[in-house]
Amino acid sequence: LFDITSQNERKWTTAALHGWPDVATRIRPLERTHPVGFVATTDYGSAAQLGFAMRDPDVTDLSSRHDQYDIWFDAAAHSGQDALVVADPAYGIGEAAPHFDSLTPLESVPYTAFGKIIYEPTIYLGSHFHAEAKAR
Repeated sequence: LFDITSQNERKWTTAALHGWPDVATRIRPLERTHPVGFVATTDYGSAAQLGFAMRDPDVTDLSSRHDQYDIWFDAAAHSGQDALVVADPAYGIGEAAPHFDSLTPLESVPYTAFGKIIYEPTIYLGSHFHAEAKAR
């Protein structure tokens, strides 16, 4: 996997464009197994990629960065719900964690090209969403 240091940032942003149809394919059965209220990611770029791959405009992001998803997603309406949260490997799950009582890793979805893992997001089950992040 790529780190996001300045010399590798371009490579990471390119790598992050791949594999989203595979992630979308894994989300659907997980939604049937775990009754969740919503699907989220840890940054706006991956929310856009996953939403497009799932053909679901309600996929959102849970990053601290202010973006359009903050306007589209009514966090208070989802309080108490469980969620599937896809963590970008460069950002991890840290910013989403304070919004849930717990986060359980369910599976990673590696995208491989030429025998190398190019991108590998991890899908978590977030239990009991809090619109306002809890202090840790």
